[in-house]
Amino acid sequence: MNNTIIILGHVGQPPKRIDLTDTSKSLVKFSVAVKEPSAKGQEKSQWFEVEAWNGNSENALNLITKGREVQVTGRLTLNSYTAKDGTNKVVPVIKMLGFQLCGKKPEQTDTATEYISLV
Repeated sequence: MNNTIIILGHVGQPPKRIDLTDTSKSLVKFSVAVKEPSAKGQEKSQWFEVEAWNGNSENALNLITKGREVQVTGRLTLNSYTAKDGTNKVVPVIKMLGFQLCGKKPEQTDTATEYISLV
């Protein structure tokens, strides 16, 4: 596969299910923070938006929790939109093909899942 990306990081918020009313497909979105070392010894995080579709979406919704370390494999896409100030923005999004839970389960118990319906 030509366009493949693999990231390893921590989930930023609980996955959100988005119900698409005009189709039978299901979508789950979440973000992953990947730590990058800097020259001064300080770490900074690079955030990636992740979209999981159909069967992957249900698995992500049931298994991925906020704070959990996860390895995501997918295709990198670029979504563009016009911001409120009128400028064009481009956001990298990973269309998830698979994932693997890493490390131990976080101590916190944030099991709230957000559901969004698009009409």
